[in-house]
Amino acid sequence: FLPRFQPENLQHNANLFERVHEIATKKGCTPSQLALAWVHHQGKDVCSIPGTTKIENLNQNIGALSVTLTSEEMAELEHIASKDG
Repeated sequence: FLPRFQPENLQHNANLFERVHEIATKKGCTPSQLALAWVHHQGKDVCSIPGTTKIENLNQNIGALSVTLTSEEMAELEHIASKDG
């Protein structure tokens, strides 16, 4: 049971996605690239394992490696990902 993904939280989740989308647009990347970049910037002991069945998605995932995040952007994304975001 994950409360964040229950129907009553749909609007809250949409608001969170809008914030992520705004940051991604400013960075010139997609929201999924931003999410992968955020995981990549978590440290050397953390890695993402994205799955894909389409070449265009694979290329998009690889593009996340070129997304750099400032400490301010990391803090904002961390806040969005937290239960208070």
